[in-house]
Amino acid sequence: MRLLYPPPEITQAELEDLYAAIRRTRENFLEAKEKCYRLFCLIKRRGCYLQTKRKINKAPKHRDKTKDKHSSCLLVLPQSSLSFSVLLIYYNIPMKHIVLAGPTASGKTELALSLARKLDAQIISADSRQIYRGLTHGTAKPEGVWEKGTYFVQGIPYHLVDFLPPDKTFDAAAFCAQATALTLENPDSPFIFAGGTGMYLHAFFVGMDPLPPSDPALRAELTAFAAARGKEALHARLAEKDPVSAAQIPAGNIQRVMRALEITLLAGKPASELKSGAFFGQFPEEKALFVYLNWDKELLNARIERRTRGMLDPMAAETRALLAAGAAADCPALKSLGYPQILQWINGEKSREETFDKIFTLTRQYAKRQRTWFNRYKNALRLELHSEKEFSAEDLSQHIIEKYTSYV
Repeated sequence: MRLLYPPPEITQAELEDLYAAIRRTRENFLEAKEKCYRLFCLIKRRGCYLQTKRKINKAPKHRDKTKDKHSSCLLVLPQSSLSFSVLLIYYNIPMKHIVLAGPTASGKTELALSLARKLDAQIISADSRQIYRGLTHGTAKPEGVWEKGTYFVQGIPYHLVDFLPPDKTFDAAAFCAQATALTLENPDSPFIFAGGTGMYLHAFFVGMDPLPPSDPALRAELTAFAAARGKEALHARLAEKDPVSAAQIPAGNIQRVMRALEITLLAGKPASELKSGAFFGQFPEEKALFVYLNWDKELLNARIERRTRGMLDPMAAETRALLAAGAAADCPALKSLGYPQILQWINGEKSREETFDKIFTLTRQYAKRQRTWFNRYKNALRLELHSEKEFSAEDLSQHIIEKYTSYV
């Protein structure tokens, strides 16, 4: 270990003493973890961060407890990326992830990118609509580029966005499978899970009951039934088969009604009887730090209004582009929030202002459901936001990192 560009008040001897203390206690996990954190805090207070001389692509399968064969560490200037993850890898401390959740329009993407830059992390999107190719403005998908099979946003790997054709479906089980593969392929990288699809996050970190996968033929039949008879009739059909689920799911949440009815019909028993209680579990703190952006309701509604007004014309353009490319008007992608209303507008059935009013109302209702969902997690780090000035991605990310480094 050597000191590169020594800043004031840090001496090589001080750093070497701490490093030697850590090496002496490497076989004791808790002591090593504590000393790693103390070393990190010392360096952070003095205005520097740790990095390795060479990039560690994969952690060695077997570590020699008597000889240090790993790359040495250096102190670098504050402008370089924060590399606390290097300490965790270096001393074989398990990597933890960050979950960044919140309602729509709460600033999750901007904050996730700031965190990823500072932690040298990758991002996994937990958004059930940003998965679709061609849906950008209506889903607030971050602009990026594809390079060698990976989507990059501002140079940061941003996974599970912009990959699914508009006629395909994607569910929590598929999300878990792909997110698991990503974390296993990159064991030395922390991941930031950013998004507002609570079911995806819950399924991955807490677990869900094993349920039958979606059946395209049955889903098409239920979709046609709802289109012909209405959502209330679909809900009544669920109430007949599974009154418990029907009492828990409002008729307006047609996707959940359809899924509950689909499970009931495929399993041959009410979906409510297949639930074990995992649905109501808390986020396991040993797996991730769960962060929730909690805006005042009025402020969030104002953010939603601004975004909705700005996205109508781009949404119409991309809807026309999808239809011109051969996508069906009732394909899964165009059932995403706001797009059915855009279809009515471009077909001359609704005015622009009527379209705005409807999408704004639906988005506020969606945000309310998201707040209800995420409020179940009592162990979350809640970032309370009472004014626009309080939302600074730079400051909030630094606050989260301080909690994260203490947490791991």
